[in-house]
Amino acid sequence: MNKKKILGYSLLGIISFLILIYQTLPYSLIKENIVIQLQSVLNKEKIPLKVSIHSLKPYWITGIEMNDLEVSNKFNAKNSLVIDLITARVSFLSLLIGNFTINIHAKQKEGEFNSSITFPLFSILSGNVALKKADVKFNEFKLDNILDQILTSVKTLEKPEFALVLPIISKTSLGGKLNGEIDFQDKTFANVKLNLKDAYLNMANESLNIPKQLFSNANLDLNWNGKKINISKKTLHISGRAYRLRTSANPDILFFRISSTKSSSK
Repeated sequence: MNKKKILGYSLLGIISFLILIYQTLPYSLIKENIVIQLQSVLNKEKIPLKVSIHSLKPYWITGIEMNDLEVSNKFNAKNSLVIDLITARVSFLSLLIGNFTINIHAKQKEGEFNSSITFPLFSILSGNVALKKADVKFNEFKLDNILDQILTSVKTLEKPEFALVLPIISKTSLGGKLNGEIDFQDKTFANVKLNLKDAYLNMANESLNIPKQLFSNANLDLNWNGKKINISKKTLHISGRAYRLRTSANPDILFFRISSTKSSSK
């Protein structure tokens, strides 16, 4: 038997062994350990959130699949965040060229997002992790419960710098459906094109007395060429039932233009 065949059989044996280990890992124990670690961090920071995961299992050859990730308030589970499906997969081909790329897909009842994040392999091995490239896409991804859990976390922070805004945050709710893409490459470029549909902002604070605001559209459109940020004319273009708000496209001169949708439609 020649050396090439020996090398080939040896490599096939190693790959088969690794796949066998990957497929037979105690995923139920790994799931419980993830929940324990996350809950420990939340408890340490005195954040009243509870995390649970229904199941964890292998996905393809180099990935994992998580079902029903739930984040809820310990005192009020009404607006709990539930992500029905999360898959994460390491790209084997990127490892061959010295990169570590992980592809993530998350899906909830209303909307989903896909992302591909790349790190130089040597930066991970050296302990100085640096982001090389990131691509994130949102499709009708509902933010209501995510933002609600974030606001809940902020409300519980006993820090003096939040003392003035806590009465406002405690009575604030906001949300909408996010669409668009974020594309970033280290030291080269970044493009952000996001659109928030069916958005709302409600501050039920007696001193502010601001009624619930409904926005049919809110856009964020900008790019970075490695040196300068260029803002599109569509950036911060917000449309409501009775008005439109636009900002200038010049990042050095920021101004707002508010117009009535009734007058513009004539």
